[in-house]
Amino acid sequence: MFCRLTLALLIGLLITPQMAAAQSNEAAMDELFEAWSGGDVPGVVVSVVREGEPVFAKGYGMANLTHGIPMSEDTKMNIVSVSKHFTSLAILLLEQDGELGIDDDVRDYLPEMKDFGSRVTLRHMMQHMTGFREIYNLMPIRGWSLTDDIERRMALEIVNRQPELQNFPGGEYNYNNTAYILLADVVEAVADTSFDAFLQERMFDPLDMADTHIQMVQGDVSPGSAQAYFPLEDSTYRQVLTMATYGPSAVYTSANDMTKWLTNFWKYEVGGEEIIKLMAASGMTVPGFTRTGYGMGLLSSTWRGTTHWTHDGGDASYISHMSVFPEIRSGVFISSTNVTIDRALWSQVAELWLADLLEPLPEESEVESNEDVTLPTEEQLNAIAGTYQFQGLGLLIEYTVEDGTLFAQATGQPRFEMSPTSDSTLTFVGVEASVTFHFEEDGSVNRGTHHQGGNIPMVRLETPELTEEDMQAYVGRYLSEELETFWTLSIVDGQLQADHVWYQPFTLEHAQDDAFAGAAWFMGDVRFERNGEGLVTGFNVTSGGRTRDVWFRKVDW
Repeated sequence: MFCRLTLALLIGLLITPQMAAAQSNEAAMDELFEAWSGGDVPGVVVSVVREGEPVFAKGYGMANLTHGIPMSEDTKMNIVSVSKHFTSLAILLLEQDGELGIDDDVRDYLPEMKDFGSRVTLRHMMQHMTGFREIYNLMPIRGWSLTDDIERRMALEIVNRQPELQNFPGGEYNYNNTAYILLADVVEAVADTSFDAFLQERMFDPLDMADTHIQMVQGDVSPGSAQAYFPLEDSTYRQVLTMATYGPSAVYTSANDMTKWLTNFWKYEVGGEEIIKLMAASGMTVPGFTRTGYGMGLLSSTWRGTTHWTHDGGDASYISHMSVFPEIRSGVFISSTNVTIDRALWSQVAELWLADLLEPLPEESEVESNEDVTLPTEEQLNAIAGTYQFQGLGLLIEYTVEDGTLFAQATGQPRFEMSPTSDSTLTFVGVEASVTFHFEEDGSVNRGTHHQGGNIPMVRLETPELTEEDMQAYVGRYLSEELETFWTLSIVDGQLQADHVWYQPFTLEHAQDDAFAGAAWFMGDVRFERNGEGLVTGFNVTSGGRTRDVWFRKVDW
């Protein structure tokens, strides 16, 4: 008995408060990621670094549903757009070597690129301020699926066929994958080696990141990596290829390797302090001198009183997030093949493991309780109801009221319930987004602001119904010389319908005047033009704001 008591006492002494806290945090993590932990769902990996030391790395759910392989901290996944800062670092290392300058014209290294009459620099490209069309918005208009294989030449072809830049270089921030594909081409041209070989030698090997590599060709075998999936309506999954284009994407790595990488943001083993901080330094538009918040592959902000460097990633099959807190030598990494996962979970992970290193959340008494919130009246909800258009995007969103609840549905997207947080602001249930409606003095609502990764203004549309005779003006076949593709518009069941050889037909919903919103995400803003006689001569397509005014000429009347 004495021995048993002594042993129990010793075991109790060995469990330190730090160990108990870690066990509690791990249990909380298991609960947080429970929805992605089953043996029949694509999973997720998470890793955490605290004060310079790895404290957590774990996989949840499955890496391969066909063969029943679970996720683990060593499972490799494409971290999609989180890859961008690796590409920027490669450019900055070459500048450090004296091989190039980030304010050089990209045509110094890719002379076959079209001369637009304005210098597009490597800095513009890293900071998303080029004026290039966005490849992943443009190619679907051409008939290309996001999981189709993309050849490297397509990025240069897109730029060279573009009639003019969408904005003056440096004058506007507009997220752009095209530029990052071309940046990887610059690395290969200057370093005279393959992109993967350069990153392996200069970044991965020095940090002993043995489970990290670049997928150079879409579909290449990546030993130890998770299969990518897309969810279907019946709650099953379909295997898909990822948009693995190196430069903007295609870094494959594990949760364990990313803990090594996170420490580089304060140890400076690769690149050095000056380069690391330059990557996170916000870009600035000229003219206007407006800070964009985006540096060279990293977004910079302040969270809970500490510097926060971050980047998200996502495509048809992968979701990723990286948060770095350099001042407290800590970080969070999340990667998944389940697109239903919410990247915003990073903040809950950070709260679990780093709360005592951050400024405290407001005391409960300081936070306004739900009882104190003024909720919208039925009259106010009815005033909100209607169709609104996102300014600069063309996308339409309709708000309806059912049994005292507001619902929102964007063109071609699912319907979401709205939950009020005040009499004028409501959040989307299940989505990290909210909207504020601006009431006029007479109680009417004509404007709103959508909050999701920024603030997007909306305006109410009073859309007159078009007769079939009105719609007949738009019927015909349209050609884009830039994309070398046709769209055919016809009237089906009283609606204007768009048809392409590679897609199922979809409707174009009338917004106002000669402006329409397509039910397909990549045709969100379609605006027709007329000649002096009032005849429709063609239309311009704007896709998500990243690709603007792609001209289609009417060829069949």
